[in-house]
Amino acid sequence: MAGLDLKNQTVLKLILSVVLAVFVLGVFFFTHFLPFSYPNGRDRLVTLKAEYEKKSTELARARRGR
Repeated sequence: MAGLDLKNQTVLKLILSVVLAVFVLGVFFFTHFLPFSYPNGRDRLVTLKAEYEKKSTELARARRGR
């Protein structure tokens, strides 16, 4: 990279812009697209919530039965 002049302000701004763009795209990817590749986590959460509600109802019935 003999033609890359790091003292030139235009080159530095271009490099900074590319680095920031890659960072922003990376954050966007990991927060928006990646969670959709793990739908099993959402299904597991729904299952656990249903089990919690069932156990909570059973506990309330048992407490009333004393």
